[in-house]
Amino acid sequence: MSPHSTSQSTENIRSIAFEKGLGPPILFLFISSLWVVFVPLAIYPLFDNRFVLLAVMAGAFAVTAAIAWLVLRWEGLSAADVGLSREHVLPGIGLVLLFWVIINVVGALSAFVSTGDVRFGIPEQWDSFAFFLGIGIAQLVFVGLAEEFAFRAYLQNKLIALLNGGRDRVRKGAAILLGVLLFTVWHVPQRVFIGGFTSPTAIVQSLIVVMVLGLALGLLYEYTRNVVFVAVLHGTFNWQPQAIVGAPTDLPFFAGLAVLLVVVWYYRRWAGETRPADFQPQIQATTARWTR
Repeated sequence: MSPHSTSQSTENIRSIAFEKGLGPPILFLFISSLWVVFVPLAIYPLFDNRFVLLAVMAGAFAVTAAIAWLVLRWEGLSAADVGLSREHVLPGIGLVLLFWVIINVVGALSAFVSTGDVRFGIPEQWDSFAFFLGIGIAQLVFVGLAEEFAFRAYLQNKLIALLNGGRDRVRKGAAILLGVLLFTVWHVPQRVFIGGFTSPTAIVQSLIVVMVLGLALGLLYEYTRNVVFVAVLHGTFNWQPQAIVGAPTDLPFFAGLAVLLVVVWYYRRWAGETRPADFQPQIQATTARWTR
């Protein structure tokens, strides 16, 4: 059965067709959840150098992405089928680079208006440029890509297929929300074992942020079907690459977001004509069964 051109019995259309049932997503969630608990408890304590820990963290997220890729291949699909190919790289990075430019330009203008001076530097929460750069590489290349490939490119598409939401907006919305909830729950061990949150209130507040971010990224992925774009944007939100000392954060962020949404709308129009296969409906090629 062709992974990218399976036809339903009543409609002769190209589709993103998942060949298995509930087994692969359950296995992915089970293994990745164990992994996300095992690494901070069993591996992180072995190292005390923060740069080594950063490298270990990057490796742990790379393993998460590999698990998702293996499950995707088990489903009969490739990374390119769900928006991760060389053709997606430049447009995806370009969209986020524009966001970077806008937030720094608006930040510089705001700083100049308020103080008459514009100074460049790393954000205050980072104590060295080397660690700031290391965090950026880890977030942009490993964390963002791993989580978006796993939870948007694979799991969200799979849930849409399972709920028969490929051509039904209501079912598709429900699948995206379900994916966001699973994404949020998956982050609980990270918040407890890595973030150090012990208060239920602090954990819930942190998870609300994760849920809002996941919903925004889930909608943007479904609209663009470009994993590179949402991955780099995810890493950007975690990293906050504003290089203007003393600049406000809210105004540049919302200005950049407004421009980004307009450009994303144009991207969708362009990609819809240039790569229509990216936007094919997600379907379940076989009857969903626990053991298939």
